[in-house]
Amino acid sequence: MASSALERADYRWFISPVEVASPSFKPDIGEVADAGGVRVVAVAEYGDIDQARRRRVLPDFGSAAHAGPAPGSFSMRTFRTIASFLSLVSLGLPAMAQDGPPAKHSISQFLAPACQQIADQAGNFPVQRIRLATQYYTPLFPPGPDGKLRPEDRRSCVNIEGACVVGDFLYDSNGTATERSTVPFKFGKGSGKGPFNTTNALDPCRTLAADGRVYPMGTVIFIPEMRDKICPQSGKPVDGCFIVGDVGSAITGGQRFDIFTGECSQYDKRTSTCRDPANAAFVAPKTTPFTVIRRDDPLAVQLRQETDAFINRGWQ
Repeated sequence: MASSALERADYRWFISPVEVASPSFKPDIGEVADAGGVRVVAVAEYGDIDQARRRRVLPDFGSAAHAGPAPGSFSMRTFRTIASFLSLVSLGLPAMAQDGPPAKHSISQFLAPACQQIADQAGNFPVQRIRLATQYYTPLFPPGPDGKLRPEDRRSCVNIEGACVVGDFLYDSNGTATERSTVPFKFGKGSGKGPFNTTNALDPCRTLAADGRVYPMGTVIFIPEMRDKICPQSGKPVDGCFIVGDVGSAITGGQRFDIFTGECSQYDKRTSTCRDPANAAFVAPKTTPFTVIRRDDPLAVQLRQETDAFINRGWQ
């Protein structure tokens, strides 16, 4: 099909408006600069698609076009592919192989000697049963064109979760960015530094939020049924000991906890939930028994000291 006028009219109708390309481009290449930040060019006729690739403005659609093809031999096929790409991007749907979710930062999983002693002496501590235990996390968001938090992610980061990670920066509830390599609280801050929370760092699968009137800061909660469950951050088994290091407006009363699981690479902004597969298995169901170790108990003091040392080593 060699009706070049029809072809050109076809793509101008499908993608509007079309601007004439810059002088360095051949005049038969129409340019569109609106696809979620991705500049895309449409080759209408006699165009050299490799010329566009060299400018790094056109994703590789797998076309085998090269200089010197017969007029009109590939333009419609190329254009339709590009048009499909644009329409899918505008709908927020995947048009081709995309980059995966941001990768979590690798850490070790610390199995505290003090926790083993707590497990051995669990019968000496009061036993309660969980009324409700939920999870919270620090979402990972891709950076915007300027390398910073994107406007569309700001509400989830600042107003809902209170923190998020963008590249090498941690954003807090004020929207302030801090370079993670310069601070101990690489996953987020707890409810405040003090003698029972010396680093104020959220520790994946160790920190939990509780009502401070019932479980004061530094209290240790041992949940035997959580032992050997896989921490979503490290991908390794945990020892079952948690330290109260945070609070939450919805975390009130006894037997109510919110367990910090670390970064979330698949954060659902519609429901404010983490879709990482490992999170679904890292749960403590209702009525699960747990023991409470007072914060001034020698084993609680030892566990906090061991945990602080682990955090100060960069979770290694």
